[in-house]
Amino acid sequence: LGSTATRDTLKMAPAISTVAVNPGIYAAAPGGERRPGRVSKASQRSSAPKVAPGGGRRALSHRRVEDGLSVSSETNRTSIITAAGVNVEQELARAENQLRAMLSPDTPAPSSSEVRAMRRKIADLKAGKVPSATGVSMPTPPPTSNGAANGQEMRDPRKELERLKRENEALLQLKELEMENLRLKNAPQADLDKKQQEMNTLLQKKQELAHVMELEENVRAKALAQKDQKAAQEKADQVAKQELEAMQRKEAQEAAQQAAEATAAQLEAEALAAATAAEESAEAQALAAQMEQKTEAESLATAEAAAAQAEAEAQTQAQRAAEIDAKAAQAAAEAEAAYLMEAERKALEAEQRKANAVSAEDDEAAMLAAAFGATQEKELVTAKVGAQEAEAGVEDFEAAALVTGDVGSMEHIRKKEAEERAKAEAKEAAAAAARAARAAMENAEAIKSATAVYKEKSDIYKSAEAEAAAAADARAKAIAEAKAKALAAAKAELARLQVVNKAETATKLRARNALTNQTLALGAEAKAKMAADSIAEAQSATEMAAASEISAVAERAALEAAVAVIKAIETAEEMAVIKRQTENDATEAKVNLDVLSSADPDAFRAHAAQAAHEKYEADLAAAEKAASDKQVAEKAATDRATSAKAAVEKAQFDKKDAETKAAKAIADDAAAKEAAAEEAAAAKAAAEEAAAAKAEAERIAAEKRAEEEAAAAEAAAVAARLQAMRERAEEDPLGACQEIDALVESGEGNAEDWAEARRQAEDTIGHLLHVVRAGTQPKIGDVWHVEPSEPVPGETLTIYYNAAATCLAGVKQYGSITCQSGCNNWESPEKTLMTPVKGRFKVNGKAVKAVKGSWWQKCEVDVPDEAFVMDFVFSDGGHQYDNNNRADYHIACEGAEEILEVERYEKSAELYYQLVEERIVREKREKERKERRDILRGIAKDKAAEVTRRQREHVLYVDPPQPRAGQTVRVHYNPRNTNLASSNEVYIIGGWNRWTHPDNIGPIKMVGQEGQSHVSAEFTVPDDVFKMDFVFASKPDGKGVFDNNNRLDYHVDILGGIDKATGEKLKEPPLHIVSISVEMAPIAKVGGLGDVVTSLGRACQEEGHKVEVIIPKYDTLDYTAIQDFKEITGFSWGATYNRVFHGKVEDIDTYFIDPENGMFRVGMIYGTDYLEIPMTDAERFGFFSKAALEFMLQSKRQPDIIHCHDWQTAPCAKAYWEDYAPYGLNNPRVVFTIHNLNYGAELIQEAMTYSQAATTVSRTYRDEVSGHESIHENIGKFHGVVNGIDPDIWDPANDDFLPRYYDETEVIEGKAACRAALCAYSNIPNKPGVPMVGIVTRLTPQKGVHLIKRGVMRALERGCQVILLGTAPDPTIQQDFDMMFHQLKQNHHDFMAFHLYYNEPLSHLIYAGSDLLLVPSMFEPCGLSQLIAMRYGTVPVVRRTGGLNDTVFDYDVDHKKAEWEGMKPNGFSFDGMDDGAIDFALDRAINLAYDKPKDFRALQANCMSQDWSWNRPALEYIEIYHAARKPY
Repeated sequence: LGSTATRDTLKMAPAISTVAVNPGIYAAAPGGERRPGRVSKASQRSSAPKVAPGGGRRALSHRRVEDGLSVSSETNRTSIITAAGVNVEQELARAENQLRAMLSPDTPAPSSSEVRAMRRKIADLKAGKVPSATGVSMPTPPPTSNGAANGQEMRDPRKELERLKRENEALLQLKELEMENLRLKNAPQADLDKKQQEMNTLLQKKQELAHVMELEENVRAKALAQKDQKAAQEKADQVAKQELEAMQRKEAQEAAQQAAEATAAQLEAEALAAATAAEESAEAQALAAQMEQKTEAESLATAEAAAAQAEAEAQTQAQRAAEIDAKAAQAAAEAEAAYLMEAERKALEAEQRKANAVSAEDDEAAMLAAAFGATQEKELVTAKVGAQEAEAGVEDFEAAALVTGDVGSMEHIRKKEAEERAKAEAKEAAAAAARAARAAMENAEAIKSATAVYKEKSDIYKSAEAEAAAAADARAKAIAEAKAKALAAAKAELARLQVVNKAETATKLRARNALTNQTLALGAEAKAKMAADSIAEAQSATEMAAASEISAVAERAALEAAVAVIKAIETAEEMAVIKRQTENDATEAKVNLDVLSSADPDAFRAHAAQAAHEKYEADLAAAEKAASDKQVAEKAATDRATSAKAAVEKAQFDKKDAETKAAKAIADDAAAKEAAAEEAAAAKAAAEEAAAAKAEAERIAAEKRAEEEAAAAEAAAVAARLQAMRERAEEDPLGACQEIDALVESGEGNAEDWAEARRQAEDTIGHLLHVVRAGTQPKIGDVWHVEPSEPVPGETLTIYYNAAATCLAGVKQYGSITCQSGCNNWESPEKTLMTPVKGRFKVNGKAVKAVKGSWWQKCEVDVPDEAFVMDFVFSDGGHQYDNNNRADYHIACEGAEEILEVERYEKSAELYYQLVEERIVREKREKERKERRDILRGIAKDKAAEVTRRQREHVLYVDPPQPRAGQTVRVHYNPRNTNLASSNEVYIIGGWNRWTHPDNIGPIKMVGQEGQSHVSAEFTVPDDVFKMDFVFASKPDGKGVFDNNNRLDYHVDILGGIDKATGEKLKEPPLHIVSISVEMAPIAKVGGLGDVVTSLGRACQEEGHKVEVIIPKYDTLDYTAIQDFKEITGFSWGATYNRVFHGKVEDIDTYFIDPENGMFRVGMIYGTDYLEIPMTDAERFGFFSKAALEFMLQSKRQPDIIHCHDWQTAPCAKAYWEDYAPYGLNNPRVVFTIHNLNYGAELIQEAMTYSQAATTVSRTYRDEVSGHESIHENIGKFHGVVNGIDPDIWDPANDDFLPRYYDETEVIEGKAACRAALCAYSNIPNKPGVPMVGIVTRLTPQKGVHLIKRGVMRALERGCQVILLGTAPDPTIQQDFDMMFHQLKQNHHDFMAFHLYYNEPLSHLIYAGSDLLLVPSMFEPCGLSQLIAMRYGTVPVVRRTGGLNDTVFDYDVDHKKAEWEGMKPNGFSFDGMDDGAIDFALDRAINLAYDKPKDFRALQANCMSQDWSWNRPALEYIEIYHAARKPY
């Protein structure tokens, strides 16, 4: 047969003839032999399976339906590929491996034609086409389900009707051709009528189809109209709903505002009512005080009137007493001498008794006793004159006894006095008279003196009365003043309470309206309202302070008034005492006068004694009352003083508090005003930015809409144009091809699509045309004959075959010959049993010459209607074939050449139109994917920035979080978590715009609050900045300890900065970064270095920086991944000429240096140390490192950063500073990255010394190698940055190596499809109920070979399936794994597969189809396989080392660690190097998959959602680049 496949593919028995037999793809089906004799076409076609034993090319019928095949052919034929059992994926993998082997440095370099052929073959296989014996592709049968494109078109009624219409037209054309053939052959009229009836039937079907299409068009139009009407109605409903919601929000706002106003009015009315009530109460109190004053005044007036009356009576009595005294004095002068001595004695005794009876302290009582003695003496004289001496003496003695209080017996006294009078009567008679006269004179003087004293005391009484009245007036005045001051204090207190009430009301209103304010207060208006509320609150606090101060002053005035009242009361009481004393004196004088004028001395004496006793008791009571009143007054004064003191202290405290609050309120007011101004400015700026952003968004949206509309219009125009071209192609295929040629030449057409269309048409129809033009093969003669000589489609063909002349000659002894036939490169295959031809026979009217030993066989086969070429092979019915030396037997049908020529043009045009449509769809899909990736990248970048900010909060945060130019910013710093933990003081020192701005920050001493760990400082941001830069120090003079963030400094982005010169918005100037490397993915990749160079370059470029890469121009470059590759310049250096090429690799400007000494034309990137060439790898890469610097110097480049990688380009650092910086290339600074410290330690140490900053690919690996002798001396500038992966390259939602796309929302379905494909590729059954463990690695000791073996064994013990992909540079390790595979395969053949080679597509399939990925490395600087696995939803099981420790967070123990990175646990890890360690981690992962499948699927989805791209690493590298450019 015509295929080139090997015999092993389908395990077919070898041919036994000398003729080469092709058993590779098509095998004869058993059974179905045809009996001799002629049978019907139907029985012939159904007698055997439709199996094609020939090649794999396919021809198109002249009856074209969509892809050039008629409906009948599509219905009858069986998929050749399916029948043969060919696995396209295996063929594809085998072809790709062959291509890699051809390009491998270990094999001789292939020719370019061989490479192109192999690549074309891979492209055909990817497109679903299987190569035939001649290398021509054969398309696989179209899918019958699963949403394929053709299936979708068949389900579309419109397209189905169009297809039926085209089929009908094709059938009509065919019938016309058949009728024309019949007419040319002069066929019977019956045949013509039959064909005409068939044409009429087709015409009727055409009309019916037209009618149905018209109905379908009407239905479609009606559906579209209903859809548009429904969309318009939905849009109107949505607009109405939005308007209703807006109206409801407006009504709610108005209701809230009205409620607030009503509440404020109610509170204001309540406050006004309280004030009115307080005023009325104060007025009532004042009126009561006035009434009290009036009553008191009336009482005082009555007292004054009584005092005036008493004074008048006292004056009258005084005058009467004076007259009596004058008469008494005259009578005394006339008294007898005898009685004078006795009167003197009795007067003296009376005086003595009076002195004993009356207190010496009571002057008034003494005066009364003296007056009484004088009265008694006068009575004695008067009695003597009236001749009643004895009785008068006795009466005088009794009166004296009564006055002096003598209680002795009167008789004893009389006897004693009689004896004494008797004894001294004579002796004292003369002297008694003289003494009596003298006494009378003294008595007159005493009366005169008493009268004077009475007058004097009367004057004193009047004066006291006047003073009492004045005191009363003063008291009333003081009380009035006190009441007035109390009223003022009450009013002040009322005012203060009103202010407090107002403040409380405002607070309640603000609290009540807080939710409304939060909902409504948006933008600058809300911030202004908040500022106004702050100002109002400050004013309220100020009013409260003023009211409190007024209250304190009023309280103090009230206290002073109370003290004045107390003093007035004391003065009034003193005046009352004086008044009472005066009244007592007046009363006593009046009593004396009454006694003198009384006619009843005894009654008078009794009355006098009683009056004296009552006077004593009254005085005593008055004294007690005065003392009590004094105590009460003193207590009241003390209490009042205490109260006043407390009030004063409270007033002072309130004043101080009010002053403090007022000061705070003023400060808050100022701060609020300033903050309001800043916020207003910020709000304005934000509003302007929002407006600008909105306008920009609207502009972008409008542009996008315009682009979409233009694209849609263009697509519609292209579709219409393609349809018109299709219609013209049906009428004039040659003209259509000429039109396409013109379009391609003019640039309007796509040259690649046209070339591919012509190639595919040539592969199918061109091959058939070649067969037709070549004639019958082999030639008619001794081997075979056909009758008729040109087969007629739809007729019968007789085949004669002489087996004796072929490799089947021996079949005659034991069997018969089978003819296997087909058409158009083995379409519609059939098997027919041939029968022997006996005797002589004729073919086409000519006798066949008999040859001795010949063995002729014959059979009849039906020629299909769509046949152009009939294909035959002959066999013994088993495994022996005659396939004409693998060329098969062919014979062209009648008129085939002309039809095929037209068909080729038609096919070329149709394929071109199809490819154009596919390209348009592909470009649209790629555009949509790019937009999706851009959105996801933006989200990931925002998340990365947020995680970075949050991770820095334990040391530093700023308020506001996003500072703006021209505003105040406060920096909060926690020295406890830094190297300043022991410093007593902390200062912030900084600048702006990467330390390039003329303004500086500080040094400013940072202050904190008690109990808080953070200290802070505040300052204003200049208007023309975009970045804030600062460090922290323990001293302000620059001599203390510094925290400079490990030499990176601290930086905060500033928004809204404006360039003062241009007025434009400021942004950070981009860096110019040149990366010098010996690897770059995907054009020159050996390990992870190439991935880092490309991915980091793309990430920095996306941040707005300019990135260039310089690599050697290897002869093994993948030029298909380089865009616009061309030579641009060259330079002489290093004793050779170096050509420089430029191209775009992953959209990065890349320069290729190609020295003509040929050091990079050795067929490999690494490994020349073992070749017979004069230069080692170190020498080659050392030359390249300096050549890259020379290129920059001669091209006058001055980048900001030269980034060199690993030992290969480490010589750049020293060469730059010693050989290039002094000679013009002086702007760059050098950053050096260590990817693996196991190679080139000396060169790495040199680069560490000469570079300004150095990095490695993970934080843990930095810690692990920090003590290495190449690093420890420069550890201060050594940073660890975890590598990322390129999410565009490793994207399960856009990976063409997978059977379907999926993301984290389709993790179960997507991974299930990939697992099924992976099991099919690995030739093991798919067992979805058990975990799939994948391993993708290089089999080296670094990767933990012994742990890999243990992991495989443990996974199989737990019932898992295991698939390993990897190669071992060490042949011993490769052999060990090969032996392990064959040993395990005996007992685990359904559970494992080892692919001990490198296969990029298979690695994608393992990442996607596995549940767990095992990475048990002994050391791993970073590792990418665990990151790729998580990107595809596969859970990593890793050893905790290097980058594996930084990226995989154990499901059971690393929750805090994952939270710190803003993630969730994503895998399982272990520490040890023994079997137990890996068993423990692997068992936990397998247990979760078995026991909690939902949790395990959630873990897989979580892995897919995590961002391990270059978003964060790129930002860290950019900060390192800037740090490298600092002058210190």
